[in-house]
Amino acid sequence: MAKFPEIYEGQAKIFKAIGHPARLMMAEALLEGPKTVTELAALVQLEMPTVSRHLAVLKEAQIVK
Repeated sequence: MAKFPEIYEGQAKIFKAIGHPARLMMAEALLEGPKTVTELAALVQLEMPTVSRHLAVLKEAQIVK
């Protein structure tokens, strides 16, 4: 299997992280400033544990802190 340059590995990780509509909505909302999990849950109409898991994916890809 071919080894891809690190830049492509990082970019693929980011695209995968924002590949879910809820994560994309949350990332966009967080561009406006900090939001609580409760606010994000209301935005994407999901339960807080699900939002927390989505946030973990975004954090792992270093999209949010």
